[in-house]
Amino acid sequence: MARTESARAVGLRPPADVGYAWVFPNLNERTCPNMRATKTKLLVIAASGLLIVALVLALAAFVASQRAKRPADGGEGTPPREVSPADSALDTSGARSTAMALFSRANELARLGDNEGALAVFEQTVTEWEARPWTVPEEMRRRGRLFGKQLALLSLEDGATQHALRFLSAGTRASGRPFSALQEHQARLDAATRRALWPESPFILLTSFAAENAPLPVLFGAAENAVFEVRRESAGEAHEPCAVVAVSSGEGRPCFGLQAMVDVSSGTLGLRARVKAEKPVPISMALRFWFPREKVDLIYLPTEVRMVDQTWTWLTVEGDFLKYCYDHALSAGYDMAGVCIDRVGIAVAGEPNTFWLDRLELYLPADEGNATEPESGAPVSVPGGANQ
Repeated sequence: MARTESARAVGLRPPADVGYAWVFPNLNERTCPNMRATKTKLLVIAASGLLIVALVLALAAFVASQRAKRPADGGEGTPPREVSPADSALDTSGARSTAMALFSRANELARLGDNEGALAVFEQTVTEWEARPWTVPEEMRRRGRLFGKQLALLSLEDGATQHALRFLSAGTRASGRPFSALQEHQARLDAATRRALWPESPFILLTSFAAENAPLPVLFGAAENAVFEVRRESAGEAHEPCAVVAVSSGEGRPCFGLQAMVDVSSGTLGLRARVKAEKPVPISMALRFWFPREKVDLIYLPTEVRMVDQTWTWLTVEGDFLKYCYDHALSAGYDMAGVCIDRVGIAVAGEPNTFWLDRLELYLPADEGNATEPESGAPVSVPGGANQ
């Protein structure tokens, strides 16, 4: 009996007249007849799921590539126009990674002694930070400001004054509060360093088209119907890259703004742009203030204009803009927290002409003790903006 049970467990002995052979049972068929079919179904379902995921990812990559090829406003060949920070919905992690990589590269080039290469990459880094200021941690801003100042002092020791000014300018912009940082530089730098950097009043470069990723001017203000073209040319005052704005038609006073992130603090602030025009035309400065808590912008157009022709000319505007913003914020009930200047531009006549913008500077007026008040004027509404 025991032998019979063992035979059942191992195999079945055939009859004696057939010969000796062991026939083993199919355990799958005896115990789980549908096991192989179930596994096959699971594999098919898994493969189908992977295929669907791959197709979705491929479609998303294709859509992203097509969007990247389009202009900012979606029209082919259309000039760039202003996009409000309130409408930005960017991948902050990706933007932060790009800026971090650039800043690390600038540090590495500086350690290798390539100050010129470090300067170019550092200016690109700061431009990225200004385009997406909400992605920059405060500690990174502190490091950027210190990096710019240290490299500026080293460049001065080597006799490279222009490189020193560009390093200090980029570091001051990296702080996110260039007006306050410039005031601090004026107070803390020794007299010899100040004389080497600034023969006259202290200033920094806010916008220089030498950086590869420097943004070109965009149209903002009350003349959105202007037809124009913006390009970059090596036609600056010192044969450096500059922005060229060719206006074909328009009405009112189109404003072409340059990217600038300037804190609005107590004291007299000065801004100036180096420009020229193909045909003589009156031009004034134009500023845009941004109230982040309210997601509202406020445009300031001074009434003072200056005739500009084919000679390089300074356009300037200065005053205590903190008081100006406070007065308008008080009347409108705005929250003043974080208010800043995010566009500095020129207001031109809406008629066919060509303009060259070489650079934009932030400076401290020589007689800062006598703060002037900006001209009182009603804020200009931005068509389609948040302040309408």
